[in-house]
Amino acid sequence: LNLPIHMEIESIVGGRVRDLTRALIMLYLKYPERLEIILIAGLNNVGEGQSPEEIIDEIWELKQAVQAHSQLHSHTEPGIVSVSTLLYAPKFCSLDVPASCPEWQPPHNFSNRRHDMECVNVAIAAMNKGAQVNYLNLHYEGIRINKKFNKTMHRHNPSSPIWREREIRKRLHLTPQYKTKIVRNAAKLFVGGLKNHGGWAKS
Repeated sequence: LNLPIHMEIESIVGGRVRDLTRALIMLYLKYPERLEIILIAGLNNVGEGQSPEEIIDEIWELKQAVQAHSQLHSHTEPGIVSVSTLLYAPKFCSLDVPASCPEWQPPHNFSNRRHDMECVNVAIAAMNKGAQVNYLNLHYEGIRINKKFNKTMHRHNPSSPIWREREIRKRLHLTPQYKTKIVRNAAKLFVGGLKNHGGWAKS
């Protein structure tokens, strides 16, 4: 990517939001420079079985760490944390399934976290809008919405693969090509500015 800004990517395999907060404190908040952050995290919290409230609490802790950093160093403009919504990974949730795709029906013992993930995404949207921050609507990735029948479905036969895993109920990780798309969208968001001055919703 050829960008007019400096951007770094930190990733922790299997990391929860709290793990990223620790990494942020250790690697970045020890320096005085102001930070702008796009957080893409939370799926591993879902996999751990945390409630929506627990996940949102961890996100707030990360935001508070950045806020405290700006207060400590007297930043004229405080640091910004833009929180991305959760992907509806098939490993953790089953959306509406049409009769033509029986292979997408989850097994009887499947723990469907759809409602919990929807609650987290609603809270994330409110959090970002309350802070007037633009964010990535990742919950639209890999799905399609049929407004006529009020159905939300995974993309069952996409033109190019979205998930790295072949087995439906193991799909959690994006393909390298799809990850590149997300990184490009994040870069565009940085370049365009994370601060929103009333033009909802930029993503």
